[in-house]
Amino acid sequence: MGSLRFPFPFPPPEKPPPDGLSFRRVAVTITAAAAVAAGAGLTLSASLKQSAAALRKPCNDDDASHLWAASVSLDGGPQRPAMYVDPKSNVEFPMVIEGEKRLLSVGTRLWRPYFNFGSIRYVFGVYADGFDVKRLSKKYGSFSASELKVNKDFIADILDQDLRITIIFKKARNNLSMRSLRNEFQKYVGESLRKISGSDSKELLQRFTSLLRDDYKITKESFLEVSRDHGHVLQVRFNGKEVGKIPSKLLCKAMFDAHFGPDAFDKDAREEVKSRLISMLHERSDR
Repeated sequence: MGSLRFPFPFPPPEKPPPDGLSFRRVAVTITAAAAVAAGAGLTLSASLKQSAAALRKPCNDDDASHLWAASVSLDGGPQRPAMYVDPKSNVEFPMVIEGEKRLLSVGTRLWRPYFNFGSIRYVFGVYADGFDVKRLSKKYGSFSASELKVNKDFIADILDQDLRITIIFKKARNNLSMRSLRNEFQKYVGESLRKISGSDSKELLQRFTSLLRDDYKITKESFLEVSRDHGHVLQVRFNGKEVGKIPSKLLCKAMFDAHFGPDAFDKDAREEVKSRLISMLHERSDR
């Protein structure tokens, strides 16, 4: 998208005409300039809304390519990644992080997940590195999208393999503290650990939750990042600052299983993550 700078130079100052015409001319000039800026703003807003709408619809390779490439430039300088606004919580997530990890889906955790009136406790965005995902092409490249959607081994390999994935957590309401978020992880990641390993793995879970200290205050602008780096290293950042690393394949797998595995609490987000991963896998290498 083009720059939002005015497409015309301002005229040089003139001598004021009689009968107060200069005041009216200035008013007209300001009104015209405001209209140009408003029109550009509407164009920008429409562009971002289109990107957000695209994330929620079923995708094919072409849809995903245009969606993830979406960016805007406000001043003619470096392009900024488009932001997705979750319609349920009105929380924003960047479409791309670290230059190559792309947003797959946004999910929500409810206070009362089994009731439609449950309020949102926190919101999370799932990101994956497309280059890493394509490493599974040798095994799954010949499968169609419809075949992969019902292939249990595909998502199992995503959870198990050494692929770079990040989940960003943000608050949706004023009542979320680091303590309450820590309790959520103890419950749901703990359940995944028991399911995967057959034991409670309390010590491993405690190593992770101990990184989430109470003095990390969660505000509307705060964000918690939990990533799997190469080598099955779980990395935790708060507001972009690293707070700890834990080398553990089991912990990495349990974290992602809780949020987009077969028994994830947000079923819609789980299915969107799967669809976007399939789209990544089928992308042509010349893109």
